[in-house]
Amino acid sequence: MSLAVTLYRNRLVLALALLVCALYILLVRPARNVDTASLSYEGFTSLQREGNNQRWAAIFGRGGGGRPAARFVQTALRENRVVLFSKTTCPYCKAAKLLLEHYREQYGLRFLVVEADKRGDSMEIKKVLASLCQHRTFPSIFVDAKCIGGNVDIQRLDKSGALAQMLTERGIIGARRNLPLPGFSQAVELSGGAFVEAFIAKFGVAVFGKGSCPYSSSLKLLLNNYTSVYGLEHHWVDVEQRTDASQVRAELARVSGLETLPNMFVNFTSLGGFSDVQAKHTSGELQRVLLNTGHLSKAKLAEHMDELVKEVNQLIAANYVAVYGQASETGAAQAAAILQSYRGKHDSPAYTFVDIGERVDHLQAVEAIREVSGRPSLPAVFVDGNEVGGLAGLRRLHKTGELSMKLAAAKPTGLKAEEQSAAEQKVRQLVKRNRVMLFSKTYCPYSRRAKRLLAEYKSKHGLDFSVLEVDLEADPMEVKAALGKVSGLLTFPNVFIDGLSIGGSDDLQAKHESGELARLLKKAGLLA
Repeated sequence: MSLAVTLYRNRLVLALALLVCALYILLVRPARNVDTASLSYEGFTSLQREGNNQRWAAIFGRGGGGRPAARFVQTALRENRVVLFSKTTCPYCKAAKLLLEHYREQYGLRFLVVEADKRGDSMEIKKVLASLCQHRTFPSIFVDAKCIGGNVDIQRLDKSGALAQMLTERGIIGARRNLPLPGFSQAVELSGGAFVEAFIAKFGVAVFGKGSCPYSSSLKLLLNNYTSVYGLEHHWVDVEQRTDASQVRAELARVSGLETLPNMFVNFTSLGGFSDVQAKHTSGELQRVLLNTGHLSKAKLAEHMDELVKEVNQLIAANYVAVYGQASETGAAQAAAILQSYRGKHDSPAYTFVDIGERVDHLQAVEAIREVSGRPSLPAVFVDGNEVGGLAGLRRLHKTGELSMKLAAAKPTGLKAEEQSAAEQKVRQLVKRNRVMLFSKTYCPYSRRAKRLLAEYKSKHGLDFSVLEVDLEADPMEVKAALGKVSGLLTFPNVFIDGLSIGGSDDLQAKHESGELARLLKKAGLLA
């Protein structure tokens, strides 16, 4: 009887002990049961091992680890050398994951991804990460429990080579496998939304366009100018050449709200089509966006500014009369009209007009002119190396007769012909010999539009004009550079009337629609 009672008591004690253990596991240590639905890791190890408690106490605080979210983050960072805290809907997170997948394929990197939005304690996770990374956005990326930042930071580290160096020195990755880049160098094999996502994620400045679209061509020309001047890296997709063009366009419309092409993205944000980007370029917003996102270098801009100041000084020294302004503004046109009235009256060099409004670096060009001339506004008019006080100063010299005396007594200070390049001599001779001169490119839709408009004036009013198809010349790039030097305009078409560049196709069309073009041509005696 006593033996049976003893056995019963022992069983009861054992049952109570098991119950206490179960309650401890369920109530006291909930964070130990990791929600693997929020984790994504190629062969990740169990998150159960204990580590150096003193080390983690320094990071989370003596009492902080008591919160389930804090303990979860602590355990994830302790058990995995590379951890990315992400959200499934975040495009920046997708870009960072794509980069880490590249390192997995190339170097065998093992990393843990925590999709915070799949967890019930996502807001607590976010607060914990904010205390470790000093930012409240996703992704948050850790290497050896140290936050290295978000997507922009890891992309910069990768681009500079610092990420691979860091991971190699710490023994996290081994030798490169020289495998194809996952996700993107094979992005051509992806289709529809997957392709759009991969392309935008891989390239900071990504543009979707159409080869047959004049607006796409204009945007490409604008960005190519940014490349030539500032070293901008941008990447293009000709959507109409893809078999999944309709799916790509549908995805672009979904992510940007823009149904037309081209469509330009900078760090996942759509800047819109050509008109939108052009407006941002004119206002200076495009340059600011590219600077703030790290796609333009402040050092490069400072270096270019020095070059512009030197260029302005050289042009002033090489031309007895030089005008800097924007052809679309009234002040520049009035200054040009005053100088044009002296054409043929004196044996002095023709004046040079630089339309900075058409330059990709127009904002910096304005600053360079201000630095040289001291004038806060345009146009800036230089006569014999001295700024005369803009339009008001030029009018005063014209009214008093002083300008006439200066031009009559002028000794040509321009470059001698033998000091000019062959291309520059060609451009200057064509502009001098032909009162209406159009520099064009055969494949350029804007050049074709300008030629059609001038052809109408020829058929209706007998206008005589000449055209040089620059892309058919043996030295097209040299001619383009010479045009930039002579007129300040590097794009096509470039229309000259009596030695003055009036701009490109849009300028010509605007002057035609306002009646200014007809008045200008009649005043010059060029219309029958």
